[in-house]
Amino acid sequence: MLWIIYGSLNMPSRDRQGAEPLWRDEFPVYTADERYVTRRQLTKFLTLTSFAMLAGNLWILLRAWFYRAPVYLARVVARAGEIPVGGVKIFQYPGPQDDCILVRTADETYAAYSQKCTHLSRAVQY
Repeated sequence: MLWIIYGSLNMPSRDRQGAEPLWRDEFPVYTADERYVTRRQLTKFLTLTSFAMLAGNLWILLRAWFYRAPVYLARVVARAGEIPVGGVKIFQYPGPQDDCILVRTADETYAAYSQKCTHLSRAVQY
C-alpha cells in the first residue's frame, strides 16, 4: 500500500481525463521559448556555415594547386677536410641574413641546420 501511494505521487497519471500528455512532461518546449531559434533560422545558419566551410576548403585547395616551392641553389660552404670531426662552421644561406650552422659528426658525415630557433626565432648556439 505504501508503494502505491509513493508511486502515484511521483508518476504522471496516464488515465486521467483532461490531463497533460506524458510527452509534454518529457519534452517541455514552451511557445514563448520557440521565438529564440526557429527551425528556419537554424537551417539558414547551418547552410551559411556549410557554404563558408566549402569556400574555405576551396581556397586551401586552390592555394595548394598553385603553390610553388622555393628553389634553393647549391653552394659550397666548406671543403672536405676544413672542419674537424665534432667541429662547426657558421655560414649564411640562402641569404645574408639567414645564419646556418654546419656540423661534422663523423669522417664522412655532415649536418647543416638553420641557426634560428623555430620557437622564439633566437640564435641557436652550438
